Amino acid sequence: MKKLLYFSVLIFFAACTGNSPDRTDGFSESAGSPEDSLFNVVMNEHNAAMAKQRQIPGYQQKIDSLAKGKSGSLKETYKSLNTELQSAYDGMETWMHEFSIDTLQDQPEQRIAYLTSEESKIIKVKNDILSAISKADSTLKK
Repeated sequence: MKKLLYFSVLIFFAACTGNSPDRTDGFSESAGSPEDSLFNVVMNEHNAAMAKQRQIPGYQQKIDSLAKGKSGSLKETYKSLNTELQSAYDGMETWMHEFSIDTLQDQPEQRIAYLTSEESKIIKVKNDILSAISKADSTLKK
């Protein structure tokens, strides 16, 4: 898996040439450098996760209303699902709070290492969100 991730990062690097003259904040929309490409990958993952994260409160409200008046294992299932949804939601909030857009902007090699690490983190966050929502969907359809 790490080799595949490393290979995909190298592909992005190979696709980028030159340096954008309008870079003032550590990245540019035109992906004029390998770190810009990687930054765009991280932001695309973030955007995909963020779109799904916004759905979590609605799922939690539906599950809370279904849990009212229930007891035993069904109530425990609802409680566990809401905990998983909240954990996924909190994971995104934590990642956004800890992510720094302009980290190491003047040190390309270190910035690439940082963004590679952040890419792994945001992919996990996105997968946690998608997994929790998928479980909520299947539970609500029952």
